[in-house]
Amino acid sequence: MEVSAQSLARIAAERQFQPATLERVIRLLDILDAIAADSLIAPRV
Repeated sequence: MEVSAQSLARIAAERQFQPATLERVIRLLDILDAIAADSLIAPRV
């Protein structure tokens, strides 16, 4: 998920999160999506 700095700041302000924390969560979700999409790893997790 590509999120611009402006979008990140807007979402963080709306939800009252720290922008750095929100970005970290988004990146972790990207990693989880990649793991779930992998045919070798997904069945083992």
